[in-house]
Amino acid sequence: MASDLDQRGTVAVLITDGPADEFDELWVWIKSVSLIPGDDGEPVVIYESDDPEGYKVDLLDLRDQEFILTVNDNVPPGVYSKIRLKVLDVQAEGGDSTCAELEVKLPSGKIDLNPRENFEVVPGGTLVIHLDVDVDKSMQLKVAGKSGKCIFRPVIFVDIDTEIGIPERCPRVLTGAFAGYISDDDEDDATINIIGFNLDLGNGRETIKVLFKDNGETIIFDEKGLVTGIDSLADADELHVRGRLNSEGCFVASEIVIGGVEEFKGVVKSTHDDTLILVLSNDLREIEVTLSDDTVILNGCDTVFDGVILPGMFARVYGKFDSSEEATNIFRALLIMLRPQPVSSLLTNIEDADQGYNLTILNGGESFPVFLPGNAVVKLEGDGFVDIDRLKDWVDCEGRDVKVVYDDTVISDPPTAEKLIVVPDVFEGNINEMDFSIEKNATIFEIENGQQRLIEMDEVEKDAEVVAYGIEACESEVEEDIDFYVFVLLIFK
Repeated sequence: MASDLDQRGTVAVLITDGPADEFDELWVWIKSVSLIPGDDGEPVVIYESDDPEGYKVDLLDLRDQEFILTVNDNVPPGVYSKIRLKVLDVQAEGGDSTCAELEVKLPSGKIDLNPRENFEVVPGGTLVIHLDVDVDKSMQLKVAGKSGKCIFRPVIFVDIDTEIGIPERCPRVLTGAFAGYISDDDEDDATINIIGFNLDLGNGRETIKVLFKDNGETIIFDEKGLVTGIDSLADADELHVRGRLNSEGCFVASEIVIGGVEEFKGVVKSTHDDTLILVLSNDLREIEVTLSDDTVILNGCDTVFDGVILPGMFARVYGKFDSSEEATNIFRALLIMLRPQPVSSLLTNIEDADQGYNLTILNGGESFPVFLPGNAVVKLEGDGFVDIDRLKDWVDCEGRDVKVVYDDTVISDPPTAEKLIVVPDVFEGNINEMDFSIEKNATIFEIENGQQRLIEMDEVEKDAEVVAYGIEACESEVEEDIDFYVFVLLIFK
């Protein structure tokens, strides 16, 4: 006989963020997430914080990875049309913007998110909701009337994954308490095969199933940062688990750390034997990081790094301070994720080349050649992909401000870029003040009292107040009667 759970579906809610140059931190307090049925029936709550003030999340800590808010395996099947996000508070900290120094006003704590189409939760199936909060577009840097408060008008891109698996995004680190082993009992064998454990995330976020890798490559570090076995997990009140969700909504662990973990982000200053000096991003302090044979070193978020760590590389380091009396200042690295820093430049020329493109960039008053492989990512910052042939036309005008991410794993002359990020232009005003060309797959949001819905261009009112992100046409294109090529259009009511 099928259990009630067999008749339910699993829904995971993951949150990420695009770039936000104006702030150091942006905290949101999330109270709940609900699904709204397609027939406007009673909302189904899939997450609710145990804390009356909500669950506190730093959006700007999510630029490289997704935050798993909840994985709920008890969701009624059915067709749903909206995701309702309830936010109790928003606070910005640091940065140079006006809003970072003032209290942020949230127009409406209830935010209804409309995907492009209805979605279905099926019995026994897994559905993944990715909520991409675009901070730069949400915070318009306007003082709200005479209130002295900046308005946070949430702009959230929704991606609902209902296919076989979950997209290969950067792994995430979960923190929680051990809540029992998971075994795969073989009825023909008296032995018990431990395949994972339950992790209690706390604060209403549900208990999630954590599985060890089938190939035995899951690494477990003890309180001192030394490799240990699965038996050590049983008494752990605090676990840090790095991994990713699989298609069944289970979390497959690559590394597990027992006890507290320190995280530092910064730029490598120097390296020597088994140590490196890291200059911290937040306060420019220098710390000495000790590496061992068990330290996991990755290029990007999940590719094993087999090169030499060089000065100038950006690094996110997870580890522990050695608590022994003779080594109180030693920080032992358990995991290091290296990431090339984007270099702001002016792109002045693009030419076709064998298996890619030859770029000319202007940086510091000097021109440099860069090779861009044909399969490299070319995106508008915070938005969608940019067609390289369209970019050629825009570059021929006056050049384009870009950020070049170099591939540190390739030694070449000229240097090779792994990603090209095009800095968008911004138009703000009445839609009648500029002639638009809406790009293919452009996103148009109508935002009213904090609520957002996707609309088509023919639904936009003729005198609407808008903020547009895209590429501004140059003088040579004026005869086409186009002033602005739009990738994202925000309509405010």
